[in-house]
Amino acid sequence: MIEGIRIGSPNGNNTMPSFAAAYSDEEIAAVSTYVIGHFGGKQGRVTPAMVGAARD
Repeated sequence: MIEGIRIGSPNGNNTMPSFAAAYSDEEIAAVSTYVIGHFGGKQGRVTPAMVGAARD
């Protein structure tokens, strides 16, 4: 979420933009935690400190 990603496929590129400039560490942590639980079917928690460390 911080850096974004581009994945190539035979039908073209799939891109997720970077959200680093648009969202705070707290917001990225909240969305990441939601995605892990809702779409990953796993328990886990991303903290703002983890996001801050990933930005560095």
